[in-house]
Amino acid sequence: MPRLTHPRLVLTWAGLLLTAAVTVMVLVQAATEFMLDLEVFQDVGRALVNGQDLYSEDFPTRSGFRFIYPPFGAIIFAPLAPLDATVAQVVWSAATIASVWAILAMVAVRLKLDRPGIIALALTGVALLSEPLRSNLMFGQINVFLFLMVTADVLGFTPRRFRGVLLGVAAGIKITPAAFALMFLVRRDWASLARSVAAVFATIVVGHLARPAESLHFWTHEFWVTDRGGHPWFVPNQALSGLLTRARLTPEQIEIPVLGFFLVAAIAATWGAWQFTRRDRPVDALLLVALGVFVASPVAVTHHWSGVIIAFAFLLVPRRPLVRWTVAALALSHLIGTHYAYAPIADSPGEHLLQWLVGNLQGMTGIAAFAVLVVDAVLSSRAGSRTRPGSAARPGSEAEYDAPDAQEHREGAQDQRRGVLLPAAGVHRHGADHHDAQREGRHDDQPLQPTDEGGEDHADRAQDLGPADRLDRPVGEVLDVRQPLLGKRGAGGHDLAEPGDEEGSRQKDGNNPEGDVHGVSPIS
Repeated sequence: MPRLTHPRLVLTWAGLLLTAAVTVMVLVQAATEFMLDLEVFQDVGRALVNGQDLYSEDFPTRSGFRFIYPPFGAIIFAPLAPLDATVAQVVWSAATIASVWAILAMVAVRLKLDRPGIIALALTGVALLSEPLRSNLMFGQINVFLFLMVTADVLGFTPRRFRGVLLGVAAGIKITPAAFALMFLVRRDWASLARSVAAVFATIVVGHLARPAESLHFWTHEFWVTDRGGHPWFVPNQALSGLLTRARLTPEQIEIPVLGFFLVAAIAATWGAWQFTRRDRPVDALLLVALGVFVASPVAVTHHWSGVIIAFAFLLVPRRPLVRWTVAALALSHLIGTHYAYAPIADSPGEHLLQWLVGNLQGMTGIAAFAVLVVDAVLSSRAGSRTRPGSAARPGSEAEYDAPDAQEHREGAQDQRRGVLLPAAGVHRHGADHHDAQREGRHDDQPLQPTDEGGEDHADRAQDLGPADRLDRPVGEVLDVRQPLLGKRGAGGHDLAEPGDEEGSRQKDGNNPEGDVHGVSPIS
């Protein structure tokens, strides 16, 4: 788990101060500005309560914009109906800030960052300054809340018996989150997948019971209007469809490329997420799937890209240099909001080209980061294939996604540091390595000898890493390998699992998940 060194401590304090300043700015804006989409949400809540139409020309809109979500969404927005507009905006903005922190905190936990709550709070200010979040806060959009529900479910922060329900409810409000059920599929978490599907159908039933005729209208007509959220040429649309349309291709000309890219992205995201999940890299899988959803959607305006904020936490952990540079470019382009390059009018062909290149950087870096993550999954797969048979855990095994308190308990046990110098990879030594040491005539109280990076011994030892051990640690980090990592140690050096600890039982059997430490660059 990366520690807070002095430079990082300074940056953390700077981030906390920035978060405080941005929070004040956001709340002042909420109290003084006008949030268009939030007003529509209030309008539909009032229409539902008062028995007025939701989708016809008689919809009581104050802004002139209509409601485009399912009837279940109107039920969700009903609590906004009695609120004063200013109160609703302040409450909505405060909830958005809290949701951003919660998303980053969950991601930081799964990335095994030290003090994840504090790190998430330090990153919240930067995330709020990113263009997708600025758009969410300016319009009063719901996308941050939907991504919060998705993140909590797919990263395993909801109770196991209810896992999948939040994702299904999010998809019942706005269909896009349904794509993230792919995370359950690649983990073979059939129960959570079934619950998510059941939850979607439950929202449809509830909406139908509340408004039968309008529910039928939505699911037979409104749902199939793919540009109801905006036209492809709309500048904030940074999906591939927007990039091609702004390159002056006609809707007929972009139809096949966009459909083909969607199919390729779906296959690549599925395979890549599966590979990352096998190697206990759930945040990599989540970022890959999110980017696939953003760039391959028919229309994805920038406030739909709210999930890109996890890139800020992702940059704090060791990854291949190309991955980190590409994700950094993604984060920077969304921090700037490069699509504003379309604000000036371009006259000459050269100006049009420059405007297209700069104004579409948010979409282009999204496509590039998606492609690089897929390549990273390929390289990780090849590295994993060099390990001994039997070293990998079953993909998506439930122990990899235990409740956070259980995982933190295991990680805390692994942070005991007392006396044995580890090699450059900084790996823990588990029960299986105890037997390797006996076969080699070495005792546990003898220090392990470092080998050249990428050497045979390094590769052989890396494969025995457990899910909590896969991040590289600094040279010279000391641990007491004589202390049990997962519980009590029995005769012969086996780690005995505590009751109900599936992870421990796998360690006892010597069936550890395969490690993926090849090509990882240290944090500078």
